[in-house]
Amino acid sequence: RRQRGLLVAALGLPLLFLLYLQEADIFRDIPSATLITTSVIGMGLGIGWVLLTGAAAARSYGVPLGAAIAGSQVLRDGLAIPIGSLILILVPVVIARLRTTGARESLDGFALGALGALMFCGAATMTRLAPKFALGMVDKSQPMRGLMVEAVIRGITVPLTAACVGALVGTALWFSRPEHKRHEHRTQFVLLLG
Repeated sequence: RRQRGLLVAALGLPLLFLLYLQEADIFRDIPSATLITTSVIGMGLGIGWVLLTGAAAARSYGVPLGAAIAGSQVLRDGLAIPIGSLILILVPVVIARLRTTGARESLDGFALGALGALMFCGAATMTRLAPKFALGMVDKSQPMRGLMVEAVIRGITVPLTAACVGALVGTALWFSRPEHKRHEHRTQFVLLLG
């Protein structure tokens, strides 16, 4: 029962976003191949990243507070893994942008950026939780409150943050100034984006 709750938490936001895309009729503006490619790249990177870094992240969970930790471990677990995740979350939208030609609309970039990031997070979370599903491991001593916190973090906070970052970068990649305003306030515009 608890495993199903984590499953719903991990897949809830990505599925909700896919329903939003369908209702927004995004398939009319963006080719299906681009949406599928962005999704598959995001899922593949999420699965690969967890398989690559999962053991290091799991070891960091067992370190008691106040224990001596090597500086290299802090850099790897505290900086390299999260920054690597952030970079990989943006790869699907960058690839989609490189493959897109013709007219661009910022909302298309928004949708593709959020989609790639949500697929990355959903696949990463499912891969991270796969041993719990396969082995049926349920920690009966873990209070329900702890499971709720974990579900909120893995199911809402992390994917929502990733979707916001992906959508912001996608919007910026697809943004183009109107032709009649292309040279107005160019310096201020560059400073604001930088």
